[in-house]
Amino acid sequence: MSSSDDSSSDSESDDEMRRNIMASYYGKGLNEQATPPQPTHTASSDLGVSLPSPPSSSSSSSSSDPLSSSTFDPLSYSRNLLTTSSTDELLTHSTSLYTTSLSLDSTMQTLVYENYSKFISATDEIRCIGESTGLALSGMRRLVDGSKEIEERNRMVEEELKEGREEVDRLWRVKVKVEKLSVIRTLEERLKGFIEKRKFKDASLMWERERGVLVEHRERFKILDNIYLQCSSLINTMILRLKKTVSLGSPASYRWWFNISRAVMVMGEGSEEFRTRVEELAERDFRREYEGEGVERTLEGLGGFKRLGRRCFGDCDVSRVFGQIIDSWKSSMIVKCDENSEGIEEECEQVRGCVAKFGVEEWDRKIKGVTVRIIKRLTAVAFRKLRVETIEMIENWMSTPSSELIKILKKSHNETLKSLRRGNVESEEFRKGVSEEARLYVIWVAGVLEGVGGGGSGKVVVGSPVSEDYMDDLNTSMMSRHEAAVTEDPFNVPLTSLMEKAEGKRKEENFLPLKVAVICREAEGVLIESASKGVGKVTGGGSEDIDTDGAVSLRFSMAASECLSRYTCDRGHAAARALGMGVGSRTGRRTWTLGEKVVREVRGGVGVMLKIIKEVCMETGGRFGGLRRSAPAKVVVEGVGFSGATYGGGGGVGQQRSGGLAMDIEKLFAEKIVVYGSVEFSRESVVLGVFKIAMQSLLLAARQARFSVNGLTQVQVDIALLRHLLPHYLSEHAVVDKIMDNVLAGCAYRCESEEQADTEAVIQSIMKDWLKTESEQEDEGMRCLIWDSEGVE
Repeated sequence: MSSSDDSSSDSESDDEMRRNIMASYYGKGLNEQATPPQPTHTASSDLGVSLPSPPSSSSSSSSSDPLSSSTFDPLSYSRNLLTTSSTDELLTHSTSLYTTSLSLDSTMQTLVYENYSKFISATDEIRCIGESTGLALSGMRRLVDGSKEIEERNRMVEEELKEGREEVDRLWRVKVKVEKLSVIRTLEERLKGFIEKRKFKDASLMWERERGVLVEHRERFKILDNIYLQCSSLINTMILRLKKTVSLGSPASYRWWFNISRAVMVMGEGSEEFRTRVEELAERDFRREYEGEGVERTLEGLGGFKRLGRRCFGDCDVSRVFGQIIDSWKSSMIVKCDENSEGIEEECEQVRGCVAKFGVEEWDRKIKGVTVRIIKRLTAVAFRKLRVETIEMIENWMSTPSSELIKILKKSHNETLKSLRRGNVESEEFRKGVSEEARLYVIWVAGVLEGVGGGGSGKVVVGSPVSEDYMDDLNTSMMSRHEAAVTEDPFNVPLTSLMEKAEGKRKEENFLPLKVAVICREAEGVLIESASKGVGKVTGGGSEDIDTDGAVSLRFSMAASECLSRYTCDRGHAAARALGMGVGSRTGRRTWTLGEKVVREVRGGVGVMLKIIKEVCMETGGRFGGLRRSAPAKVVVEGVGFSGATYGGGGGVGQQRSGGLAMDIEKLFAEKIVVYGSVEFSRESVVLGVFKIAMQSLLLAARQARFSVNGLTQVQVDIALLRHLLPHYLSEHAVVDKIMDNVLAGCAYRCESEEQADTEAVIQSIMKDWLKTESEQEDEGMRCLIWDSEGVE
């Protein structure tokens, strides 16, 4: 190992040792067993014995370094080195020991210099402590001596003042007696003064306080006896007058009645009847005094009223007065709600705070119920405003071709829900109220739409007066279907104007009931879902289902079905009027007059009927989807008979009055054909319903008329054309075919002539001409009653 390496290692060891010593001095937590590092050089002796290697830790250093051992023997150590080490090793070891010694000396000097000022300060402090302790002991001795002197002087002062204090106490007792005597001598005048100032309670308290002295000494002193008699008479007269005042009960302040009662009760003259009377008068005049005042000020006055009652009677139950105050306030708040005034929630909060100050649990429950009622009323008023707006929206919708009614209603409903405020109402109560109002509104919309569409026969539309025969209607098998329609509107929003406009609009536009039916079907899902989500958001919870029992959905289904049935009936009756025009006229022998002429064409009423049927196909197909016609119109093939299209089997009229006709009549009455049945939301169902109504009406009209041969032929021509075109409008037309058979059979049976007549050629000729005319109109772009393209208007 080189000398430069040795010097570097020694320098590092010195620095580390110095840091360890400094850390130990300042308490840095150095391991107590740590020792300065030893020189790291080694040297081999001639005998092959090497010096110890530098320690890897403090523990190893302690065990391997002989100099650090507690049993170190310098003489043995030196001899061992001399006998076991070479000259170079001895020189190296000597140099190392010398360097280490110098390093330790330098380190100790550094420590002394660095801590010299601390040692000086510590020495000064120790010296000061010794001096201050002496001063403290000296001061304590002086304090003890001073305390003894103060105690001695205080004893001397007490002895000197003893006689004076006894004299002051004696004079004070004399002064009190003199004052009492002065009060007693002026007692009558003072009582009169209180009575004149109407301070009856103070007069009674003074007499009660001084009466004992007079009673005790009146027998010994004549003057005291006179004072007692005069004051007693004065008080008794006052009590009698006060009782009389209470019996008269003239209007006064409630404080006045409590003042009177206190005076009488102090004297022990108040009975239970007297107390009851005073409470009644005080309550009456309290209400009179605070009439027209704000509820907060009235409740504050009630607190004073209760305190006065307790002072007077020891207890005062003002629950009745409180109930009257709250009921009056509730009535005024209901009026404010109906007027849609501002600040209602804040006022409810303030009133509940005022009531809470009384600390009466029953009152807290009452005011909670009242505020819940007010907030519910405010919620109902918001929905009443929405109802009025809804009527306007429906009126605008009827006047415009817009189909956005449901979207507008949904938006308005959500805005109304967002405007609601819970105030201090419990969240569950608020949720129930909002859910109920939202449900009522949606049911109300269904009822209004049903009325606009012309439905609602036998049922109550919410918001309209109850019909007289409604109770009878409830007894029918349809009772469960009506339950959803009879919910009462709390405000009974008038619908007369809307219904009049709707009736006029239905006369102008026959398809209005159909539009309403479609709207009701759409609203059944959209409005219910939107209302449920809106209620959930405004009440702070999830989606709140407003139709758990399915009544709301049922109400819209009823409205849609009623409107669709109304549309079908309206269009069916219009088609029936056109088809039955002239049949059953009351002229002559009630013979069909139009049938007196030779048949040359299809009646115009048939064309009007087909026009109505076509409009129904277009309107229902456009709203329900699917095809607007069932199949292309059939082509008339020349030479094909039409006996099946007339009355089956051909032949004359006389043949139809044989047994075959009797069988048809029997079947007519044996088989029941439902004409006014339920209508489904499909083009096919509605068109079928219109056909059934028109054909059944023709059948009923034919039963009231008589037919000539030409009249019967005209019916056969019309029915043949309709039967030929029937597949163009309907896919399933067996029921209509059956009604047509009944019409032909009935007309043949009521024909007056027994002549044979073959109408097949006439029917074929007329039908060809009619269909040719229709084809020409279609080629010229004119409106035709049969069409081949789906987009035809």
